[in-house]
Amino acid sequence: MKKILIMAGLLIGLSGCAQQEVMQQTQSGFAEKTIQDKSQSVVSQDIINACINRGHTIRESSDSRVVCSSTMQGANAALTQMLIGNSYSTTPEVVVSFVIASIGENVRVVAQPHVETQMAMGQNQVQSMRDNNALRNNLQMFLNSL
Repeated sequence: MKKILIMAGLLIGLSGCAQQEVMQQTQSGFAEKTIQDKSQSVVSQDIINACINRGHTIRESSDSRVVCSSTMQGANAALTQMLIGNSYSTTPEVVVSFVIASIGENVRVVAQPHVETQMAMGQNQVQSMRDNNALRNNLQMFLNSL
């Protein structure tokens, strides 16, 4: 009976790991959008306001880059901490760097996500989230709303 429960748990766990399809293929491989009729400065302020409205922390901001972060919670935080840190690590944070570049009259924004935690002796562990299609789709919807 115990083996059946373990196998059922593994099957449920593995089926939950199936990747979503990417909503939009991009040149960079990250979520991105080209915005017309706005300056870099205005787009930067739009991103800052959108991050604040969603409860994220602004770590860094300029006309060419905005970095937003939020602390992970629940089972995702525990699993991420176990995978990239240890029991003494800080609670992992999802960090998104929005790179903002002028292209003629347009502005291109690329969202580059990663997750990070700080170990007990101060070293940072960083893991790219580039291949997380669910997060990429959420970031694409975020950019499309700008």
